[in-house]
Amino acid sequence: DISRDGPHVAISGTTGSGKTSFIVGWILELAARMTPRQLEIAIIDFKGGIDYGPLAQLSHCVGIATDVDDGSIDRALEGLRFELIRREAQLRSTVEDERDELPRLIVVLDEFRATVAAHPLAAAVVIDLVARGRALGVHVVLSTQRASTSISDDIMANVPLRIAFRALSREESRFMVGSDAALTELREPGDAVISGLASEPIVVRAHPAWAPSASQTVTKTDGLPRRRLWMPALPTRVSLADVTQLTERAHPRGEPAVDVTHGTVALGIADSPETQDWQRAFIDLGEPGHVLMTGCSRSGRTNAVTVIANQILVPGSSSATVPPLIWTRDGFDLWDQLDERSVSRHGVAARNVVVDGLELVLASVEIEFRELLVERLTHALRAPDSPRFFVTCDSRGAWTTRLGALFAHRLDFVGGDAPPGRAVWRGRQVQVAEHKSEQRTEHDIDSADVIRQRRTDTKTEGAPPSCILVTRQRGERRRDTLDALALAGVTIVDVATPDEWMMKHDAFTQLSVEHAVVVTDEVTSFDSRVLLRAFSPIPPIPSRGALILLPDGSYQRLRL
Repeated sequence: DISRDGPHVAISGTTGSGKTSFIVGWILELAARMTPRQLEIAIIDFKGGIDYGPLAQLSHCVGIATDVDDGSIDRALEGLRFELIRREAQLRSTVEDERDELPRLIVVLDEFRATVAAHPLAAAVVIDLVARGRALGVHVVLSTQRASTSISDDIMANVPLRIAFRALSREESRFMVGSDAALTELREPGDAVISGLASEPIVVRAHPAWAPSASQTVTKTDGLPRRRLWMPALPTRVSLADVTQLTERAHPRGEPAVDVTHGTVALGIADSPETQDWQRAFIDLGEPGHVLMTGCSRSGRTNAVTVIANQILVPGSSSATVPPLIWTRDGFDLWDQLDERSVSRHGVAARNVVVDGLELVLASVEIEFRELLVERLTHALRAPDSPRFFVTCDSRGAWTTRLGALFAHRLDFVGGDAPPGRAVWRGRQVQVAEHKSEQRTEHDIDSADVIRQRRTDTKTEGAPPSCILVTRQRGERRRDTLDALALAGVTIVDVATPDEWMMKHDAFTQLSVEHAVVVTDEVTSFDSRVLLRAFSPIPPIPSRGALILLPDGSYQRLRL
């Protein structure tokens, strides 16, 4: 009787001596006598778990972790830590008469020495289990080939019941049962010496044949869904449609998930060891603060921000005056979003701004503009009335270090051997949902669609009736530019190079008051500072692009 004679058991013996067969038969016998309401079984096996197949079939089994299933042992150890916390809380909240209703939990750790060597957390968890287990209804069964060299005194001090199968040394036998019996008196597999049942160790013949089969064992659950002490590994791929289904289904007792969907955008599924389930990972749009998503190439950064954008840009969310989201495709777009003079902002900033690949966005503008752009972005990230920024960035880049402290929320992608989309959000591992093209509806968009919705740059809204042109282009290139401006609805009344305009500076000053000024990309920053001082700072101009500087100080961008 493990409750009376335990509460914990240490089992040692050489390979093939019958340790695992004894454990399986013993627990099958207990399960045949007790219902899942009375007994639960958790197994950690460092040799593949094959021998524990009969126990895994039982409704009593609340978890089995093996070294074959990558990461499952670490999840099991975390689950056991939080199971102690859960049981403590449950005992504190129940009256004394109801405490006996808490099911006994038997935790089996087979090949304990190998488990501790590969998983350092195991030793601390076991010490906690054996120290507090009796009061919380938890019993530990430790199995190892040589207990004398693998189980510490801190653990053995709380393990009065010891079962020694065939030992290879006198030291091992005496450590387990206080005599040489495990070395000298055991001949057949299944023979063992038990210490702790009586004043003297006794020799038993515990052959596997006595145990009932799993099919003979009572497995009735009384209508309760099978509980889990720990969840399996997060799925490697998940869609938004899967998020609600998996998080509702994952609760250990099948209880409905809390509704947290209002005012939020879903990220994916989060592993929650402390509640022993999966939960919906989400961004609360009601919370202030910007979101930084870091990771290496192909880690899932762009997919994550696309999933977020699709949920923000729902049908009916667009506005003629305040767009719900802007996706900046390069440094020029970002500059316009941060510059109040930009006509494309319609006088206001978007409520949400996406900057995908910050290092590439900044690299798209010349270095003389880059630092000023970073200063403007820094100011926007600090300003309380700025839009919410969703920024993706290389986790190893300098910009992550420089700007990281300005973001209230971070989604850090794991990278390496982890599947794309695996990240850490608010201290928990998450699998970010995929935006699957085959599941798109008529309202869904991808990152390219968002960029196309940014604005149409080949035409200007409310183009001024007449402009003067500042360009270093000549010949056919100038004629092509004039044709493109005409197609965009821009009328040019005069054209000259910066040097020519400087020679008639008074005329240029007067014309720039009466007309808009069109500047092409060949105009240098020196030209701009000297000739266009009134419009300083001049925004960067992309290749094959132009700026329309309006008399009121605002500007429009034009891609030729």
